[in-house]
Amino acid sequence: MASFDIATRTKAIFGEGRRAELGGLIGETAGSTTLVVASAGALKRDMTQSIVATLKAQGPVVIWDKVQPNPRVSDIDACLEAHKDSGISHIVGIGGGSALDQAKATAMALDTGLTIAELLKLKPGLPVRRNTLILMPTTSGTGAELSYGAILTDTVSGEKLGLRGANQAADYAIVDPELTYSLPRSEAMITGFDVLTHALETFISTAATPYTTDLSRGAVERVFKHLPVLFDDGSNIEARAELSYASMMMGINLALSTTCMPHRLQYPIGAETDTAHAAGLAAIYPAWLKHLVPHAEEKLAQCADWIGVGGKNQAESARNFARATVALLERIELTPTLQELGVTEEAVGRFASEVSGKLETDPSFKARDDLAKIYQDAWSGAGL
Repeated sequence: MASFDIATRTKAIFGEGRRAELGGLIGETAGSTTLVVASAGALKRDMTQSIVATLKAQGPVVIWDKVQPNPRVSDIDACLEAHKDSGISHIVGIGGGSALDQAKATAMALDTGLTIAELLKLKPGLPVRRNTLILMPTTSGTGAELSYGAILTDTVSGEKLGLRGANQAADYAIVDPELTYSLPRSEAMITGFDVLTHALETFISTAATPYTTDLSRGAVERVFKHLPVLFDDGSNIEARAELSYASMMMGINLALSTTCMPHRLQYPIGAETDTAHAAGLAAIYPAWLKHLVPHAEEKLAQCADWIGVGGKNQAESARNFARATVALLERIELTPTLQELGVTEEAVGRFASEVSGKLETDPSFKARDDLAKIYQDAWSGAGL
């Protein structure tokens, strides 16, 4: 068995009602000033208002609500400029992946006094933070509460950028499934599919370990079982909790393993169209799976066994799992093409040259031509 490490920087606090423990985490530091990072929409929700009230009972609170899908570098730099002298000791991020990534980057910026451009020059050597970062997800999908990265958008250059490293991680993650109860079905489906992408890609990745494999299996099984249930019945509490747990576990996988080509391919799509991260993944996945099957038969066959769709041999099982994944997308009505996301044919032609990051951890990556073919198939809808 290969050697590997198991370590995460974040203490995870999981369970219904555990948001009530937030006040105790803040109260551990006398005279603290807390910055809340959450979208204006999230701040209108009853549960978020209750959380803010809890924080105000502990001490001074500053609200930062300039949070958008695909968090903007400019918003983080603006927050730094506005609050660099406010004595912020705690940062609490509340929301989906965009809010949590923005909170992570904001915490690092406030602690160091550096802009995002200046921080990016330090990677992978981001300093140890001295402030306290607490993340509270309201979706079950991104795993951002436990991952080591913050994915940001530079609207000037049109690039997707990433601050990454263990020092970027939160100190605490309060994962309370009750915070996801009001999530609309469309958002629950798109974030739930994101869990599956993290599970599959961190398993397929050449950086996978026996530990991350075990976590991937649990997440794959949970998504295939519970996401269709939640599609049919948004009030199903068990499904909400199971998906919240799976999402959190995949945050660990994102920290310890790595995603494959679809995540790299999505970044130019998100920067071009400003669409949700998982929507781009859903558009890419059928084409990627078609490309992947011959290169990852053994692992895809394992996935097939996990969800009970194994075939007569390894090759058939691998194809069965790929088809089952596409069928799941159809079942939850998440089947966009790149055209439907607003990607032009001209953009498809240049996206391959804009893809960055580690591609070699994807066993199906052989050359840049692979990227162009996947993009073209995803644009035309020529998947499995």
